[in-house]
Amino acid sequence: MRLLISLVKYTLILLTLMIAPLNANAVEALDFVIIQPGAPGNSAEAAPVMEALAAYLQKKVGVPIQGQFFNENEPALAYLAQKKAKWGIVSLGFYLANNQQYPMSAFASTRPNGLNKDTWHLLVNTTETSDWRSLNGIVAGNLLFSPEPVAHWTFGRSVTELPFNLKATPNTLQALRNVARGKAAGVILDQVQLDTLKSLDTFKQLKLIHSSQALPTSPVVWFGVRDAHTEKLYTALAHMANDSEAKSLLELLRTQGFGAADTTLQEMTNPAPGTALPGKTKKTK
Repeated sequence: MRLLISLVKYTLILLTLMIAPLNANAVEALDFVIIQPGAPGNSAEAAPVMEALAAYLQKKVGVPIQGQFFNENEPALAYLAQKKAKWGIVSLGFYLANNQQYPMSAFASTRPNGLNKDTWHLLVNTTETSDWRSLNGIVAGNLLFSPEPVAHWTFGRSVTELPFNLKATPNTLQALRNVARGKAAGVILDQVQLDTLKSLDTFKQLKLIHSSQALPTSPVVWFGVRDAHTEKLYTALAHMANDSEAKSLLELLRTQGFGAADTTLQEMTNPAPGTALPGKTKKTK
């Protein structure tokens, strides 16, 4: 009996010694998710870009990486609930709306069109009022898939306190045209959208009446507790702007690179009373 017990103990010790090196050498994947509600396309169309980014970063960081893309809130939240993603690139609105339920720690930021700040703008028809407080009707835009953050950080009010109705739409250009034709009260654009679309003839029928203060661009976030890979990943992302191999990839991601995390995100996530940014009203002649 003693011999049998000794053999069992020896076998258990041997198995432990064999398994330990395997666990020590196991590498946890750095899977990511890109969440941009209202963005064009779908997950299938974005798959080649996700694969290209994953392959590039995997080569730089040295661990397995896979990526997913979502432009709708519900499937994105369902994916986060599975806790598969270690990090992600999310819209500012999504970050502000969901950071309580799914804690996100920003460790980098995007640079759309080379900008390190964003601004949200309200445009209306030239025949409309220049005071947003007296504007009635529908105000649309793809930023409005996260309506509460837009209402709070642009107007300093909740959605229900606004004099107009917010309507989320993935078709920003159509929303712009509806305003120009008098079929909608207004449209909300971010800075890149404004810079891109202001050359259109449609803009001759529009005027900008209100803008938010400077806001963070889409943050790059870490889900859960940061680990040794966070800094390696940040270094790889920060170096992309100077890497010719990453040039076409950055164009597909619609950013000129990645920079340090915006320090104002934390206070926006947990604002103290009276710290809301009500925006600024555009002075019109």
